Amino acid sequence: DALPIYLAGLTVHNAGADPGGGRARAILELRVTNTKTKRVRNERRIRDFTFLQDDSGAWKIWNEVSPAGELARRLLAVPADQRDALIASEPELSSDDTLAGLTNEAGRLQGLQKPDEVLDALGAQGRLARALANQDVLGTSLMRVGSLRMMTGRYPEASVAFTAAREAFVTEENQAEIAACDANLANL
Repeated sequence: DALPIYLAGLTVHNAGADPGGGRARAILELRVTNTKTKRVRNERRIRDFTFLQDDSGAWKIWNEVSPAGELARRLLAVPADQRDALIASEPELSSDDTLAGLTNEAGRLQGLQKPDEVLDALGAQGRLARALANQDVLGTSLMRVGSLRMMTGRYPEASVAFTAAREAFVTEENQAEIAACDANLANL
């Protein structure tokens, strides 16, 4: 199902050009409507653009990319107790792209078998998802925390994570994920 998406705002930062080309960062404020629940949620998307001039001298978009990884690494580079202040001072960090970057970073760290760093990344993601009212990402993040806690025998903490994930998915009326949470809770 296609979700109705409305552009609510656009800001351009760091625009510049030199003989090699141009660049700009766009911050898009979107309104996304869930067709099932009819809830409208705000999203902030960040895109980095690279421009080149064609033979006529007109600027054309050469490349467009999300800086998700960069945003996530910047957030994780500061101590946990300083992250809220950093997010408040840099609106780009308060974005759905940072949430996506944190998902990727947690996966990368899990592949390196660094469970404490995975939990740190997922904790940052959960905190940001709550701030952005993104219940789907919050629930998924909490499910991953619960699974890690369960694998390490920390069952009470796993139960707390799975219960909180279930609450997030109930808000979004996501029956499949609610059932997954129930199954995980039953296995504890």
